[in-house]
Parts: sequence; C-alpha cells; structure tokens
Amino acid sequence: MEAKKWISLKKTSLGYTLDTSVDEMISTSHSCRNVKYPLTHVAFDCSGERLVTADSKGLLILIELGQSMRYCRLGKVQSCTIVAFNPADSMEILVGANNGDIQIVKLNGKAKDYCSLIGHKFAVRHISHYKSYTLTSSLKEVIIWDLSSSSKIHQLRLAAAAIGVLKGGFSSQGLVAVLYRDSTLQVWKLKKLEEDIKIDAKALGLRDAKDYEFTRDGRTIILSGISNIILILNTLNWNSVKRLVLPDSLANIKELSVLPQPLDGGANKIAAILSSNHRLYFLDLDTSCLVPLSCGTFLTRVQQMRISPSGVHVVYIDILGCLRLELADTLLVLKPQSKVKVKMTCQPRVHDVNDHLSCVRQDIKQELNLERLMLILNKFGKYPGKYRTLIWATILELPRNRPAYAALSNKIACHELTGRILNDYPLENRSKATFLATIFNCLVHWCPMLRQCTFLPRLIFPFLIVMQGNHILAFEIIIFILLNYCQQWFEYHPLPPLSVLAMLENILSEHDPQLLDFFCKKRVTTTEYVWPLLESMMSEVLCGDEWLILWDHLFTFAHPPLLLMCSLAYSICSRQIIMSRLQSIEDFRCFYHAQGHVQVEDLLKVAYRLDQNTPHHLHPTKYFSNEKSPLPRTGPYPVFLHDQYPKFLTEDSRIKLQKLYQQEDQATILRQQERAKLRSLAEKKFNMGKEKFLKEIDANQIHESRRCHEENISKNKLKTENNYKRDESSNSPCYHNEKELDLGIDKEFMDRRKQPTNCQTLRDKVQKLESDVQMLLGSMDSR
Repeated sequence: MEAKKWISLKKTSLGYTLDTSVDEMISTSHSCRNVKYPLTHVAFDCSGERLVTADSKGLLILIELGQSMRYCRLGKVQSCTIVAFNPADSMEILVGANNGDIQIVKLNGKAKDYCSLIGHKFAVRHISHYKSYTLTSSLKEVIIWDLSSSSKIHQLRLAAAAIGVLKGGFSSQGLVAVLYRDSTLQVWKLKKLEEDIKIDAKALGLRDAKDYEFTRDGRTIILSGISNIILILNTLNWNSVKRLVLPDSLANIKELSVLPQPLDGGANKIAAILSSNHRLYFLDLDTSCLVPLSCGTFLTRVQQMRISPSGVHVVYIDILGCLRLELADTLLVLKPQSKVKVKMTCQPRVHDVNDHLSCVRQDIKQELNLERLMLILNKFGKYPGKYRTLIWATILELPRNRPAYAALSNKIACHELTGRILNDYPLENRSKATFLATIFNCLVHWCPMLRQCTFLPRLIFPFLIVMQGNHILAFEIIIFILLNYCQQWFEYHPLPPLSVLAMLENILSEHDPQLLDFFCKKRVTTTEYVWPLLESMMSEVLCGDEWLILWDHLFTFAHPPLLLMCSLAYSICSRQIIMSRLQSIEDFRCFYHAQGHVQVEDLLKVAYRLDQNTPHHLHPTKYFSNEKSPLPRTGPYPVFLHDQYPKFLTEDSRIKLQKLYQQEDQATILRQQERAKLRSLAEKKFNMGKEKFLKEIDANQIHESRRCHEENISKNKLKTENNYKRDESSNSPCYHNEKELDLGIDKEFMDRRKQPTNCQTLRDKVQKLESDVQMLLGSMDSR
C-alpha cells in the first residue's frame, strides 16, 4: 500500500501529537463527518526514524521523524492485535490478525499485495527480533521465523503452555525467554533449543510476574509484576543482581521497557515503568530513585508506550487513543533535585507480625487485581455471586471511610422529607425500607440538592440489595456512581438531564434513524424511552441476574459512557417489538418500566458497537470525564453538585416549591378554620332550634292542660246540675257548696295527669334528635 498524502504532526510544548479525529472522513449517503477511531498499537523501526501505528479499525498510519515530522495513512487491513516493522526489509510491516495469522504488508505495493505467516492458532501479542530472525508469541504458542524467506524455523516446546504465555522475546545475545502466567521464566539459547533453563520468580520474591525486558547488551534481564518489587537477574548465571522494593504507588506494573542513553554501554540504567493506573514513571536502576520529569514525577493517562532503539524518542498512546511523541532529553530531568527513595534489600531479615499481616493484605490485593478479574469476566461472563460484593468494592476502591460516614449518619434525620420522597416507593419489608430511608437521609445530608431528586430511590435501591445491609459500602457505592456514572445528570435538576438525552438522541439518529423516525411519529421523546432506563439504572427492564452481569461489566471496564450506550442498546435490541406492538404513549411508558426479554450478552454487544462506532463529535467522551474519581480514605467525602448545575434555575425551582409547600400549609389551616366556623354555626343554630322547639312543646302542653281543665269543669258542672235536679226529685244527697265541688274536680284532674301523655313522647323524640346531632358534629371534627 502506498502513502496517499503527507500531513504534518501537531506540535505541543514537549513534542508532537497525532489525533486522528482531525482529518478522518467517512462518506455516507447523507453527509461527510469527522470520525475518530482510537489508536491501539505502535512500533518503531530498527533505525528509530520511523514508526507505524494502527487504530481500532485496522487503519495503518506511517510516521516519519527527523526534520519533517509528518504522517500519512497507508490503508486499512483487518483488525489487528499488534504491528511491527520487518527487520529484514524496512519497507514491510508485520500485522497480527485475530485468527493468529501474521500479514506482511508492503509499503510500496498495492493494498492487497501481501503474504501471511501461518502457524499460530491464537492472536499474536508480542513480536521480537534478533538479526534475521523474528519471534512471535501468543497465548499458547511461541514460534521463530526467518523473514527473509517467510518461513517457520522452529516452534518451541513450552513447559507450561496450558497455563498461558504472557510474553516471549529475544535478547541481543540470542537468548529466547518465555514468561508464563505462573511467574515461571523459561530460557533457551538460539543455537541450543533442545536445552532450557527454568527460573521461578516466586522463589526470588516476585509473585505474579507480568513483564520482563532485556537490557540492550543482553547481560541482564529486568522482571516486574503486580507487587512493588523489581528483580534484576544476570543472564550468565541467572543470579539475582538487585532487588528493588518500590513505593506502593508503583505496584501493579503493567509494562516495562528500558531507555538507552549515550555512553551507557548498553547497560540501560533507566527503566520506563507503566503502572495499571495509567501512570508512566522512569526509574534509575543505578541510584534506585525515580527520575523527575519536566512535567512532574510521572505522565498520566498512558495506555501503551514504546521507546525508540536509540532512546531519542518516547512515544505513548493515551487512554483516549491519541498518540504522543516526545524527546527523551526534553522529557527527563537527568539531574534530579528531589528524589523519591526506593528501598534496596539484599539480605534476608526476620519478619514480625506486621510483616505477615502486610503480606496477607498484599496477597488479597494481588488475587483481586483488575487484570485477573477481567480474565474471569471474559471467561465466565460474570463474577461469582458469593464474592460479588467484595469484587465490586475492590474494583471501585471503596475506602470504607467510617468517620466520614458517621458524620453524615449521626445527623438528625428528616422524617417528613423521607416520607414525602419514599411515599412513591413503598416496600413491604420493613428492614429494607429502613435501610433505604437511612441511606437516603445520608445522601441528603451529603448533598442537600438531592432532597428534590424523586428518582433517587429507584436508582439506589438495587445496589442496596447487593450490599446486603452493609451501610458504609452501600453509601459509598451510591456516591461513587453519582460522581462517575451520572455526569451532567443534574444540569437541569430537578428536571431530567435534557443535554444528555439530546446527546443520546443524536447517537440514535446516527446508528438507527428508522427507529428514531418511529419514535418521532408516535411523539415519543427520550424522556419516555431513555430516561426511565437511566433513572432506574436498567434494573426495571432486566431480571436480577442479568442486571448484576451488566454492572459487572460496567464497573470492570470503568467507562461511564457505556451506561448511556446500554440505554440505547436496549431499544435497538427491542426494535421489532417496539415498532410492531407499541402505539400509544401509555404503551411506551409501560414497556420501559416493565421487565423485558433482552439478553444481557446481546445488550452489551450492541452497546460496545455503539461505543466504538460513534463519531467523536457525537460521542459522550467529548463531554464526560473518563477518569475514575476515587473516594478518599480519610477526611470527608467529596462535594457533589457544587457548581455543575444552573443555580438560577434550581434556586427558582426551590423557591417555587417552598411557596407551594407554604400555600399548601395555609390552605390546610384555612380548611380547618372553615370547618370550625361551620361547626360553631351548626351548634348555634341547633341550640336556637332546640330552645324554640322546647318552648313550643311547653306552650302546647299548657294549652292542652288548660283545655282539659276547662272541659272537665264544664262536664262536672253539667253533672252537678243533673244530680241536683235528680236529687230534688229523689231527695238523694248532693254537694252543698262549691268548695267540695272544686275538690272533686281537682282530684279527678290530678289523676289524669299521672297517666302517660303525648308530651312525654315528644320529649323523648327531642332527646334522640339531640344525640343524633352530637354524633354528626363529632364526625365533622374527625374529618
């Protein structure tokens, strides 16, 4: 393949940089747009004047150093696992394929003009050269080739192939060294491949060795691993020359290289160390101290690094996939003013109890290192449920900061606020409800702005179930998620994150415009098909086991935008059901709040594809920080939502909510006062009616009594007259005076009064009516 166009590298303060998002163009049926694919591999040629790099899509880029400092795109090959120059022909590039083949690409030929080295069954991870020979190593094979004839010379018989090969390589003296995953180093001489030597690094004090590097003269080999120990061995008799104990910040070394210097005779006293936290250090092996850099003690955000054979240039790829090229003389301060001391131990000593405890802690840390956990995840697809809590806490580096948590949990709980927020999230299990209320109160004390976050219970509850009552870990994992995975979610708080939702809508238009058109036709926005998934962290649409597997991957790869891609991937995986079954807005709301039938493996595949193929100008990494924000081990927890939101909008919302609460309280008071007034009026009206009614009864009673009295008098008079007339005729006794007559009449009237009358019945009815009214008034008070 031929170079099409040369472009100058962009100059920086310390060197040069290459960002492929500037000029890469992809033509589609609609438009042309800038696209960035991260660079993944880089290699120098033997002269150190050229280097080749490849991105994630297999695009090869050739860079010329010296006066020009330029680069060009060569063309695309299939996705590669490693690139290197052919030492026998500087116009050829070796490209490792995923199927184990090694393509030999000619720079001055056509794109399809290449041949392949076939022999590996697994992808090649390391390539090393010695004279006209080339050694390639994969997970299970180590092969020596003669590139002048493109033929295989020898395939090594590995002693621990079943365990797996970490690295294989040549020394400048023709030694072949293979490092296995069990920290065993197997060595051959090129002329005597039937004889080998095995060195157990664990016996020398180095557990879990991960990388090695020969010095340029081939007289020593440097071994490093997960622990903070570096071994330097003599390749003549394989004795230990030096054993360095590095600071704890230099533990878990990912990659090791040496930096040649003028007049060092190939001894290479400076080693470049790349740790698993993406920091690049330079260590002086002679003085046992770190070499200060012009930008500080170390470089950050480094994913992969290479040093030119002459030691003039240092090139590295950062975690965003950009290439940085710097001069070693400019980068390193060879006369350090301050040194970070490193212990050097040569003689054994007696260990005390603290040493043994430290060793145990170190062993646990080594067993749960991220690289080993990723191997478990890639092989089994998930972590064992029994140890998931411990694994998550280790990956996220949760500090278990008891003083900081106690300072929040000991504050007075706001039961009214908790009841108002948790009213929409009722739980039958009282212990779980108490656990949720406790964590929610701590979150509100940690960040008062969260008191208006109505979706927070749905977000935090699934993680509380995983932590099984461990309050400190539960609280720390929640604030870790809020700090890292919920970036820019609170710009419009308490409204949904409109900018994030708009970003995801743009990504969906890029990858599935037909589905987006369907959403638009149905008047469904991202607040219906994305936001419900995010505010519940996908827990409502995935079953328990699959939700745990999803977060195994999200926590392990520590890539916050991947969560956003998963929310879109769920709709893409369910597009057939969405476009054929869902019609109304209510259908969409029910669908995105109910458990679906999407497999988490399919969901992750689509999410990774979206993450890798989304253009840079649309990708969330353009706006999000991809660096993990760890929690402090001492002191208070970091401040949240200090200035990451429009305060004027939030303050207005808070004031309006306070006014609404005040208006609601005032309305309640007015309703109570109105009820009291109505009750008083009802009582007054009842009492007046009662008195009037009683007076009418008394008047009727008197009137009736008088009428009865007058009637009796008239009857008695008539009777007396009749008796008098009859007495006159019959000479019978009679009443001789009026006094006796009146006494007889009164006696008869009193006898009548003693009998039950209608008045007593009326009185009984009045008493019953009074009791009914009292019951009515009592019911009004209870309301």
